[in-house]
Parts: sequence; structure tokens; C-alpha cells
Amino acid sequence: MIIFLYGADSFRSRQKLNALVEQFKKQRDPRGNNVVKVDGAKTSLDEINSKIASASLLAEKRLLVVEELFSHREETIFKALLAYLWKIEKDENENSLIFYEPKELESKKYGEKRLTAARKQLFDYLAKQKFSEQFKPLNANELSLWIKQYLNKKNMAINPAAVNLLTNISGADLWGLHNELDKLTNFVQRQNRTEITAGDLGQLVSGTAAENIFALTDALGSKNKALFFSLLENQLDAGVSLQQVLALVARQFKITLQVKEYLIAGQAPQQIAAALKLHPFVVQKTIPQTRNFSLDYLKNVLGQIVELDYKIKTGQRDGLTGLTLLFSANL
Repeated sequence: MIIFLYGADSFRSRQKLNALVEQFKKQRDPRGNNVVKVDGAKTSLDEINSKIASASLLAEKRLLVVEELFSHREETIFKALLAYLWKIEKDENENSLIFYEPKELESKKYGEKRLTAARKQLFDYLAKQKFSEQFKPLNANELSLWIKQYLNKKNMAINPAAVNLLTNISGADLWGLHNELDKLTNFVQRQNRTEITAGDLGQLVSGTAAENIFALTDALGSKNKALFFSLLENQLDAGVSLQQVLALVARQFKITLQVKEYLIAGQAPQQIAAALKLHPFVVQKTIPQTRNFSLDYLKNVLGQIVELDYKIKTGQRDGLTGLTLLFSANL
């Protein structure tokens, strides 16, 4: 049996790999003597063949995991391995071979380069296998569902405002997100509670100023005055200057304006991301924001921010007062 796990979401693909290994041990090899892992970037066809063929007499089958084969520098291995896989595919043995690629990997692209012909042939063969699975980054809805399911396993709940805030801060990075959720769970459980709130996030969740600004502008778009000023206070308490807040908010409004203009022109999210040179997740998260603002509103707020920035720099306006008045008028 040949299994192919690949994609940019290495957190979920690694979980799937670990689950397959544990399942094999439970069913066939409790001691793990016949589970073998090799470095695909340095392996050879001879090594793969010897590892998969040398099963213990005490086990019925063998599991071989080849990690990051497509990072191998030698082109010859891809053609030779493809011929080898065609051959063993017809064998009646019960051995399993897992190819694991914890990165985005497509038949037309490999990193920033196109796959060579030999790599593409092997990739296409693996991708067509019955047990091939690609792990793409989760979209906004999938991410929210993943958070709820992750917490449900810990007998924890999370309110909608906290979900929105957490996804805005952490994005689709599940490695970082699961660490934040574990911290939040421990924090809430120590208080004998079973639900995570937006207030809990304000106390514990880390994130760059740029990421937090997205949540701040999202609160502005949803007319949530309490959340907006709570987030603003958190930014200032964290040491982010008023000038930084203005610059970051201006940047997010500019992105929202540009995305809205492209959407009106009929462009798809992938086209928008390419045109603006933004990560697809940023565009995906910005699209819902565009529904909260008109083009005139976005242009007007950007103009007000530029004017306020000038007045603060020239001493004509107190920063905090000006910022408060600006956003109060737009909430």
C-alpha cells in the first residue's frame, strides 16, 4: 500500500502521519520494530528497497515512512523510484510505504521552480494513489470549525467573538494556534470555567501588532465600539505607539479598499492575492470586511488618518485624543 501525505498545512498532515503510525503499531507491531523512517532528501533506492524488504519474522508487514523526498538533489532517483513503485504495486505483500511532504507541493510548481519532468511524473503517480491526501491551509470557516472541534476534545467551549478574534490574531498557522488554545484552556480551567471568551484572549494570546490590527479594524467594521476600544487599549498597553497604530490601521484600510475594488471588478480571491502580492489568507480574511464598508467610507477614513497623522507629527493634535475622536466618529 502506498500513501502520499503532502501540503502546506504541516500540522494536520503530521497529525495524520502520527495517527497512521500508531494505528500500524496497534494492529501489527506493538513494539514498533517494523516502523522505519528515512530522510528522503538523502536516501537512495537501495536503502528504500532494503528497508521495506527486511521485515522482522515476528511481524506480518512493515511500514516505511519517507520524509521530504522531493527535496532530494539527485534527479535520477525520481525516475528509478517510479519504476520501483510500479513494480511493488503489483506485489501481494502487505507492506506499507508512506511518502510525507510537509510543504506545498504541486505538479506545476515546487517552491518557486517548476517540477522537473522526473519529479512531476512521480508526483502525479503519488497524487493519484487511493490514499493520497493534500493538506491545504484552512479557510476562515474551516478554521473556526477546527478551533471548536479542538476545544471540544478538551471539554471546552469558545464564544463566537473569541473565535473571530483568535483567527484574526493567529491566522491559519495551526502550530501556533494549538499552542495558544492550550494556554487558554489551562488558564480558563484554573478558574473553574469551561468557555473561552474574548477577554481571556486579551490577557493571554500573543501576536504581532500587524495581526492584532486586523482584529481592531474588524471590530470597527462590525460597529463593535466596546471591542474596538478594548483592542486599542491592549495595543497601547503592549507598547505599540500611536504612530504605529495609525500606520497599521491605514495599511489595513488600504488593503480593504483595494480588495473591494478588485471584487467589484469581478476578480477572484486568487487573482487579487497575486495582483496585490498578499498572502491568500490575508485576502480571504479581508473579503468579509469589505462588506462592512463602502468605497467612499474607506477612502474617507484613509484621508482622515493621513490628516490626523500630520497633525500629531506637527503638534496640532494630541495623539490619543485625536485617535479616539477619529474612530468614535466612525463607529
